[in-house]
Amino acid sequence: MAEPTATTSGVIALASGVAGAILLSLGISWGLLIWSALGCIVGVTWAPETGRIRAIALFASAAMLSAKGGAIAANIWFAGSSETAQGIAAGLGILFHPALSVIVNELPKIVAKRLA
Repeated sequence: MAEPTATTSGVIALASGVAGAILLSLGISWGLLIWSALGCIVGVTWAPETGRIRAIALFASAAMLSAKGGAIAANIWFAGSSETAQGIAAGLGILFHPALSVIVNELPKIVAKRLA
């Protein structure tokens, strides 16, 4: 007898496949993303306070940027070593999250000053 499947499990499977395809098309592996997210968790301790939605967006973008930066740096300087790429991605995550947070928080002031 077949087990019943819920619609949510199908949606979760589809979302997981789409996320994997997007990461693959960007040249980012799951390992890189995990290590960059761990770096961003450390980096969040130095980031200035911000709202919930902005914090989620900052974390996701910092994790993706540091993962891609780790992949590029490893390809350029370390012959594409995946372990080195993961270490670089974690280090970049520590730096990118607070830096990106400061940039995003100060950007409206900079734009308002330039347009005034």
